[in-house]
Amino acid sequence: MEEKEKVEGWPFIPNHLLMEAFAATIMIAGLIFLATYFPTPLGDPADPFTTLTPIFPEWYFLPLFGFLKFWIWDIGPISAKVIGVLAPGVFGLILLLLPFWDKGEEYHPSKRKKGIALMIIMAIMLVLFSYYSIITEVV
Repeated sequence: MEEKEKVEGWPFIPNHLLMEAFAATIMIAGLIFLATYFPTPLGDPADPFTTLTPIFPEWYFLPLFGFLKFWIWDIGPISAKVIGVLAPGVFGLILLLLPFWDKGEEYHPSKRKKGIALMIIMAIMLVLFSYYSIITEVV
């Protein structure tokens, strides 16, 4: 039976674990300090009887909002609103399945043309739909 070589280094438990716990404690203490001594002002209380104009979603929903406003065509019996809700889910599923579709021997981005092209197209679409949701009027 072969004897395994002894590897130099620190053991994960307790040395590395304690170091990470200490860093997390310092970060949480800093966050508590900032939240206590520099609180965020709340602003005006909410009024359910007034609606802000124009209505915009949060920044991370702008591409979806832009796609909902952009897609106005029915496809057969499927209405435009149903397509506007389901299409982003299909795009998300494509993103989840992309590593399985574009698998190969190479890991370098220049060798993975399909995946890089799809990611660039989706990034451009996200930017364009975000911009479209901002420049068009709310219907």
